Amino acid sequence: MTNLGCCVENCVHNEDNMCCRGNIKVDGHKAHDAGETCCASFQDCGCHGATNSTRRPNAKIEVACDASNCMYNNNMMCSAGHIDVKHSGNTVHGETECATFKMN
Repeated sequence: MTNLGCCVENCVHNEDNMCCRGNIKVDGHKAHDAGETCCASFQDCGCHGATNSTRRPNAKIEVACDASNCMYNNNMMCSAGHIDVKHSGNTVHGETECATFKMN
């Protein structure tokens, strides 16, 4: 399990900079930097800073990882103790990125 910090306020799963899902997936199979990754579990709520009143945020979640070039990818799962998901300026790869991505 990984500690997840998420500052993507317009995600329906975000509550208090944590995720209300039990798991997420990071995409970026051929990524060479964080901007080429994204949170595949991101869902735009069409709002900023809205609260999720039906579920509780999880401090630790499972993170499946498709970023095979990342040093934290261990058999398609994230082995980092903590990751941060943030907004990305690279819209080719989605609105989010795994800010913890590091090339092997």
